[in-house]
Amino acid sequence: MKMKIIAGVLLVFFMSILTFSSVHAITGDVNGDGKVDTKDLALLVKAFGAFPSDPRWNASYDLDKNGRIDMRDLVIVVQNFGKT
Repeated sequence: MKMKIIAGVLLVFFMSILTFSSVHAITGDVNGDGKVDTKDLALLVKAFGAFPSDPRWNASYDLDKNGRIDMRDLVIVVQNFGKT
């Protein structure tokens, strides 16, 4: 019985890792829908200028990990625009 529970927990764990990895595999896909498009660009534009204590801050939008949503992040989305 314990082995079945452990096997089930491990299965769920590994499936969640695979799902998370596949969703975030495309640089610039900030909304996680599997493509870089106008929706991603719009999210970054809305958050433009945000930093960690700002209410508009979303760490997943900080693509270059410099602590703010800025032109560098927008450029990353534009460079990857259209990728799926």
